[in-house]
Amino acid sequence: METVIALVVGGVLLFFSAIIQSLLGAFSGWAVSLTPLGDWIRHVLDNPNYTLAELGALLGFVGAFFRSTQTKT
Repeated sequence: METVIALVVGGVLLFFSAIIQSLLGAFSGWAVSLTPLGDWIRHVLDNPNYTLAELGALLGFVGAFFRSTQTKT
């Protein structure tokens, strides 16, 4: 029973981690779009159909799944 609870709690934490990372990525993308760097990024990617906030949200969501659970001291 404890294993099931641990798996459910882990899944819920992973879900909320992905949501929070998406929000932080969207905010970061929006903040970068206010600077001249935002125009350069859109020029390099050569796709002005999406905003940098959308790109940041996508990268934040994907990045939430690529985290190390181990720390080195």
